[in-house]
Amino acid sequence: MLLIRTLYLIFLFTFILTIQSFSNWTRISPLDFNSHCLSLDFANPDSGAVMSRDSVLVTTNGGSNWEIYHLNDVYLENIYFTKDLEIIACGKRKSTNIGLICKSSDFGKNWSYTEIDSAGDSKVYDIIDYYPIDKNIILASTGNSLIIRSDDGGINWETVAEFPKFNFCESIGFSGATGFICGGSRSYPYLKFSTGVIYKTTDYGKSWNELISSSDCFFSGLSVVAPDICYAVGYWNNQEITIKTTNGGISWDTIYFSPGNSLLWDCFFANSNIGVISGYEGTILITENGGDLWRVISNGSDETMLGVQFFNEKHGYAVGSTGDIWKYDRTSKVPQIAANLNRIDFGDVKLPANRPVKVNLEISNSGSDNLTLEEMSLINDTGNVFKLVTQFKPVSLVPNEFVSYEINFQPKEEIEYTANIEIVSNATNFPVKLIPLLGKGIIETYVPEHKKHISGNIQNIAIYPNPASAYIDLSLNKFISSEILIYNFLGECVSELTSKVSNSEMTRIDISKLQTGIYFIRAGQNTGVFLKE
Repeated sequence: MLLIRTLYLIFLFTFILTIQSFSNWTRISPLDFNSHCLSLDFANPDSGAVMSRDSVLVTTNGGSNWEIYHLNDVYLENIYFTKDLEIIACGKRKSTNIGLICKSSDFGKNWSYTEIDSAGDSKVYDIIDYYPIDKNIILASTGNSLIIRSDDGGINWETVAEFPKFNFCESIGFSGATGFICGGSRSYPYLKFSTGVIYKTTDYGKSWNELISSSDCFFSGLSVVAPDICYAVGYWNNQEITIKTTNGGISWDTIYFSPGNSLLWDCFFANSNIGVISGYEGTILITENGGDLWRVISNGSDETMLGVQFFNEKHGYAVGSTGDIWKYDRTSKVPQIAANLNRIDFGDVKLPANRPVKVNLEISNSGSDNLTLEEMSLINDTGNVFKLVTQFKPVSLVPNEFVSYEINFQPKEEIEYTANIEIVSNATNFPVKLIPLLGKGIIETYVPEHKKHISGNIQNIAIYPNPASAYIDLSLNKFISSEILIYNFLGECVSELTSKVSNSEMTRIDISKLQTGIYFIRAGQNTGVFLKE
C-alpha cells in the first residue's frame, strides 16, 4: 500500500511563492519545427537532443542552433544522450510495432537501427524507456508490460520482469545497483487512471519488488539521486502530486500537491536539493531544498511541459507539447511578457447590445530586463464587433511594471464571434503574443428566478494588486450582481458584503484588517484567490 504523509502546509508555501515568482526563459525552438515534442536529454549544458515521434533535434551550442534529423518508419518514445555523446532514441517500427533502438555517435548525422522483437521467450512491442547503466548493462521497459535487460551492450536481451499492473511503464532511474521504475494503467482518449505503481531493484534490474500500488493514481516520471533517495511525480486522488523517499522506498512523503484533475508529467533532480517538476498548462516549479519549498518559474506558455532537465538552480531546459523548446538562464537579464488574461471570453451578451462589454487587459514585464511593446493590433475581427479602445503607443516597461488596455465587445447578431489581439515586443518568451477574444450574442429566453443563481459559466475574478496589504480591486469578464464573500485558508467566511460588480468598473474592497495569509473570494459563480501581506 501507498504510505504517504501529506504535508498540508506545503500547499500554503507553494501558493505564496506562486504569486510572487517570475522567470528567465527564452524560447529556442527552430523556426521550421512545429512537431509535438515529447522528451529531451542533455549530456552537458551545451550538447543535447530533443525528440518528436519521428524526428530528433540536436544542438551543440546550448540551443543557439539545431540540426533536425527525420528518421524513417519510426515511432519514438524517449531519448537518451550519454556522457560519451552517443544519442539513443527508443520506440518501435511504425509499420510493425517491433521494439526499436536508434543510435548515433556523430550528433545525429548517421543512425543505426536495432530491432528488438523478443527478449527470451517474450515478444517485445515498443521500447518505452531505455536506461544504460554502463556500456554493457542496459535496462528497458516495453509497451507490453515487460522489463528487459541486456548484459552485452544491447546485442542479446532477456525478460527479467513482467508487470501486469502496467500498461504504461513511464520512467526508469538508477543509482548504482539500485533502481526504481514507475507507471501504471491509464486509458485514452481521456486520461483515466486506475492503478499507479512503483517498483525497486537492488541488483541492477535482475529482480524487482513492489513499493507502491494505489488506485486512482498514476506515476509519470521519477528521478533517482541516491540509492535511498527517489522522487516521483504524477496524479493521485484528484491532484497533481510529487512524492519523495529518503529510506529506499519504505515510506514516502508528499512534498508537493495541487488539487485538480490533472497530471505532473516529468521531474528531474540534479542532486538531493535542486529539482524541477513540470506538467499541464505550462506548470514548471523548482525547489532548492529537496522539496520543502517550491518556486514557480513558468515561461508564460499554457502548453503541457512534457520534459524538463536542470543542471543547477540557474540553468535548464524544458520541452512542450506544441513543439516549443525552452531554455532557462537565471544569470542573464531578459524581458518577458505576461498578461492578466491569456484568453478573453466576454461570455453571452444579450441582444440588442446597446452598450459594449468592457474588459481591462494588463500587459506586464515578468522578466528581469526592460520590455518594449512595439505593436499591438486587433486582427481577424471579421464581424467588426471587438474594439481596442485604448490608443496604443510603443512603450518600455521595467521589470514588474504593467500597462492596461481596454477591450470592448458589442455583438450584432445571435452568433459566436472570435478575434485576436496581437502584441509584438522584444520579449524572449513570446516575441509575438496572441490573445484570443471570443463572445456571443444571444436573444435571452425566460429563466425561472429560482434557477438564475446556477445559470451561466464560471468566470475567474481578476484581482489587483496581488499580493496586497490595504485593498484589492475586483474586475470580471461578465456582469454579475451578488454578495461578495471572502474566506480564509480554513474555509471560514471572514468578510461578507453586497455589491454590484461588472467589467465596466473596478470594485475596491478594504482588506487592511485581515490577517496575513491566503484568502479565497467568491462573487456569485466567480472565484479568485489573493494574498494578504
